[in-house]
This record gives sequence, structure tokens and C-alpha cells, in this order.
Amino acid sequence: MPVDKAEAERVARRFLDAANAGDAKGVEAAFAENARFDSVGRVYPSRADIMNRFLIPEVLDVGGRYKAIGSRWDGDRYVVRYDFKTSGGGGESFSYAFLIQDGLIRDVAGRY
Repeated sequence: MPVDKAEAERVARRFLDAANAGDAKGVEAAFAENARFDSVGRVYPSRADIMNRFLIPEVLDVGGRYKAIGSRWDGDRYVVRYDFKTSGGGGESFSYAFLIQDGLIRDVAGRY
């Protein structure tokens, strides 16, 4: 299935905006129910796991803010490089390689 690149970029932006606003419902709505997220080897096999075991405790609850610092296409994945900061001053840089189909995030590979 060919990827709609413009749509994928909009969905990735919607994820970023919702996460930066602390909007858990908005973040959750960006993911398919059976989405998968591999965060440097920690694999979350469903939207519920992605939210409850990763994004809520490690991003939203700590006041995390993503700043997109670059993007590119790698096959049918939209790869966005982020600087990430928490409200407590912690920070790191990494990329998310999004697989987006039908307006939803289906898979993410997060890498440093």
C-alpha cells in the first residue's frame, strides 16, 4: 500500500502537538489500536501499552516537550529527529521512524 506522505507528516505533527500540550486523549487518538512502538528495544505491542507503560509515565506525566529538529523519508517510514526535554530539566535527542497508514500511527521505531 503506497504511503500518503503529506498525510503521514500531518499525523506525526498531530502527535507532536498533542504530546507537547499534555493531551493524552489526543496522543492516543493518533495511534491505531494495534499499533506497536519499539523504544530502543523496549517493545509496546498495543496502543494501551504505548500509552500506559510509555508515553503517559515517561512523556506526559513529566511535562515532556518534543522539538522536531529534522525529518526525512526512509522507504515508507517518516523519520523525525527530536530534542526532548522534561519539565525537570532532563533531556535527550532521538528519532522516531513512523509507519503511518490510513491516518493512524501503526508502528514506531525509536532510536538514539
